[in-house]
Amino acid sequence: MTKSDNDKQILTGLSTGAIALFGYLHRALNREGDLREQLQVDLTKLYQNFTGESEAEVLTNHLEHLTNCQIKQADFASKSATYQVYGADFLSSRQALVYLPGNYLVGLADQSQHKFAERLARQCQRPLYLVDYPKWPQTDYDNMVASLAQTIDEILAVGSHSHVVLVADQAASNLALTLGKSYNQAYQISQIVLLSPAINNQLGQLSKVLNSNQHKDFATGYLVGLDFDPIYLANLPLTMPPLTMLVASKDANFLASLAYYRQLKNRGLAIRCYQFDDHQANFYLRQLNESLEAAEIISDNIS
Repeated sequence: MTKSDNDKQILTGLSTGAIALFGYLHRALNREGDLREQLQVDLTKLYQNFTGESEAEVLTNHLEHLTNCQIKQADFASKSATYQVYGADFLSSRQALVYLPGNYLVGLADQSQHKFAERLARQCQRPLYLVDYPKWPQTDYDNMVASLAQTIDEILAVGSHSHVVLVADQAASNLALTLGKSYNQAYQISQIVLLSPAINNQLGQLSKVLNSNQHKDFATGYLVGLDFDPIYLANLPLTMPPLTMLVASKDANFLASLAYYRQLKNRGLAIRCYQFDDHQANFYLRQLNESLEAAEIISDNIS
């Protein structure tokens, strides 16, 4: 096996490992004992299953992300969304940004996402509403979409804004595209920005990997009831608002993101794609220069 092939194998393992982590979350939360210790044992076995080797650093990083997101079973018991406003000096703007953190459709927004939201509001000179919406396992995908639609309606009413730009990272890209497809006119969604998108149309290939009942159970946390029919988000209507994608070359979903971009562009949708070479997913959260560059690209595309 060449180094390139090995890298691809590891990337596949990382992507699957991330899915498995949150698939295990629901089960692990109901166990007695140390959540971190149990997940470490489970994920080590899982990672070995998919890649044939143990990668402690990968698992540790996932567990740190889990801790940072402060996932608790009672966090979204009310199944309603909350939001925090950044860029209060720009509340009179007719255009508002609505930021949907992905976090595998499970976790709360972490500190790095709040910092990026503040930076983005300042760069765009627009009010930005960072929304923490109900997530799995407290709710399913359809209710996530419904909750966000209601929240956008409230933002438009309370802020007296005429339209919104959806900014979604990773798995939340599914939600943004669904809102753009189903609620575009009703909620005046003028543009959609996707950061390191992880879209069901891209990830449908995992159904071939997760073909046993056990593996399907691992994936439950990521799929959250989402219909993995690739036609749904592949055949977006031409009435979709303009799309902007920011992708990283070392993201496990990079090639799938480029293929999805070309597919939508060939269908005639208004879409732009910006590539960040030699960067991992969430690059806009990890490094200041890249975060500022991403914010500048978004600002240029919405003005």
